[in-house]
Amino acid sequence: MTTSTSTLQGYEQAIEDYSNAPGWAYLRQESYSCGGQSHEVALFKHEQTGLTFILIPGGGYLMGSPDDCSEASEDEKPQHYVEVEPYLLCQTPLTQEAWEKIQGENPSSNKGEQLPVESVSWHDAREFCEKSGLSLPTEEEWEYACRAGTTTLYSFGDDAGDLGEYAWFEDNTKSTQDVAQKLPNAFGLYDMHGNVWEWTASIYKPYPGPLEQLAACAGDESSDPTQEE
Repeated sequence: MTTSTSTLQGYEQAIEDYSNAPGWAYLRQESYSCGGQSHEVALFKHEQTGLTFILIPGGGYLMGSPDDCSEASEDEKPQHYVEVEPYLLCQTPLTQEAWEKIQGENPSSNKGEQLPVESVSWHDAREFCEKSGLSLPTEEEWEYACRAGTTTLYSFGDDAGDLGEYAWFEDNTKSTQDVAQKLPNAFGLYDMHGNVWEWTASIYKPYPGPLEQLAACAGDESSDPTQEE
């Protein structure tokens, strides 16, 4: 992923916009490195939940997995080019502390303030967002944030042997763990490869056709995975 002058200007404008937006407090800028990528990002506090959010830089990337990737499922193919504008994404999975602050109850089976909330439906997640003035990311935004500029199997590289340094998964835990205990990716985001599954705003639909067919889909609403049929 490259950063042009216009992209930098757009990011600086986004920092200014969110700094002046009700309900948000600018904290600082920090640099993160992972998987051969390095980014300086702005951090904001969401005042209603107390959660820290990262302002993700805008840019473009190939979404999905290559056809020759044996680790990928078929619904991750074919790869297709996507562009996103700068947006805020929580630095960690949503904690039970923040969930209870808004919802007044905790449906999680494994309880703890800094544990990620679980056992919630998509509708539950949407309700939380509506009450707190937030929104779920699209699938395109989530994958872009997870990759953080990389094109490898994971945001840290292709070696699955390193997964334990970045994620909680079945080989190193039998339950959810407190957020932000593992290493972050190059956008400063934690637990993107494990701990809990995460909801997005997008409707589940097959990807559009191969890259050479994308031009035919331009402007066609049916190619938008966020649109219901």
